[in-house]
Amino acid sequence: MQPLEYFLKNGTGLKKMTISFGCRSWDSRLKSKVDDVFNELSMLPRGSAACQIVLR
Repeated sequence: MQPLEYFLKNGTGLKKMTISFGCRSWDSRLKSKVDDVFNELSMLPRGSAACQIVLR
């Protein structure tokens, strides 16, 4: 998670951060984990107010 925190905090020109989990199908456990990661990332300070976080 530390590299993601770094990029969000220091990416002043960052418009979009896309994170891929590399899974073809998501079961309910994986979806729950992805939701947890998204919520955690959403709470981190960002260098760019316009930055969107996309999880795949």
